[in-house]
Amino acid sequence: PQSGRVLLNGIDLYGGTKAPAGAIGFVPQDDLLFEELTVRENLDYNARLCLPGLGQSERRDRVNRMLRELHQDETADLKVGSPLDKKISGGQRKRLNVALELIREPAVLFVDEPTSGLSSADSDVVMGLLKEQAAKGRLVIAIVHQPSSNLFRQFDALWILDRGGFPIYTGHPLEALKHLRETAHLAGADRG
Repeated sequence: PQSGRVLLNGIDLYGGTKAPAGAIGFVPQDDLLFEELTVRENLDYNARLCLPGLGQSERRDRVNRMLRELHQDETADLKVGSPLDKKISGGQRKRLNVALELIREPAVLFVDEPTSGLSSADSDVVMGLLKEQAAKGRLVIAIVHQPSSNLFRQFDALWILDRGGFPIYTGHPLEALKHLRETAHLAGADRG
């Protein structure tokens, strides 16, 4: 940042003090999966890389917990497959990408386009799982373009950016429409 501070639990991320390792997780829009491995093997391999201090039993428990939490039990032993030769669905792939970060138990999770390319049903499932993570005390920040009204309502807070990254709305999602109508002097500004 050029000015100001970014604090995580009172620690200034740019002030010389490092945030605790693994405090921030990031789920990119594109899949970062090993196509020849199963869902379970992807999680286990990632845990081995990111959490080398975990014993085999604790790592297995964490992998199994992620499979349950993200409703991947039924696909646990299926190979992931490639984008052209899918063995698991797009929604299952996205949930696995989220699980790869959650296995480290970050306090803050950034998720880029979690619903991109998904069916409306899969989008609802993925956003519901992210909402569950927020309910467990994790800060989840998701970047979403053109969400359906159903997904839109699931957010606790909304920050709308205009071209150039300028914020034009910050607040509760259900108040955004009213605010934007008022700002643009459109009819119906009194309705949410």
